[in-house]
Amino acid sequence: MILWRGSFNAKQILEQHWDTWITEPDWEYLASKGINTVRIPIGYYHLCGADPSILEKTHFKDMHSVFCGAGPRIVNAIQTALRYGIGVLLDLHAAPGKQNHDSHGGTSKEPEFFNSSRHRDHTIHVLLTLIRLLNNAYPNAVGIELLNEPAPPSDTLLKDWYSEATKAILLSIQRFHSTSANAGRPTTMPNT
Repeated sequence: MILWRGSFNAKQILEQHWDTWITEPDWEYLASKGINTVRIPIGYYHLCGADPSILEKTHFKDMHSVFCGAGPRIVNAIQTALRYGIGVLLDLHAAPGKQNHDSHGGTSKEPEFFNSSRHRDHTIHVLLTLIRLLNNAYPNAVGIELLNEPAPPSDTLLKDWYSEATKAILLSIQRFHSTSANAGRPTTMPNT
């Protein structure tokens, strides 16, 4: 991966990609064709601008400056989709520790997600950060895919993790609704 192998302008390359891959005319075109929902794949590292601890003890621990600008662009995509009446499914495409053997898991390293409770717990932290980022402010956020294409050694391990993650998310949402005076206001992230 070029980002890891000596590219000193990784931030610039990624920000150029994020800013040009899908633009306003693309959203307009999708809406004109009747598309009502899109899936946006994100890596856990894309949320480090909202919470720098997301990168701690991961393969991306030294990459905050490269990825911290992704979060505001994710929010912008959700807001733009909303203007065009398009729903957004957010997909945690790459989890800490890598959840499968595929390259889209975020790294070329071997998957460690199912071998380490630390990675699984950290992924729940990432999902809760994503929920805080959304802050109940985007009615077009139709869902969050907890983990893209997991490859567990057993179905039981995956079911147990899904159960744990779902409970943590529901508890977080309940707390938000019972204590938040800011319900409906978007969380802002610094543009860096």
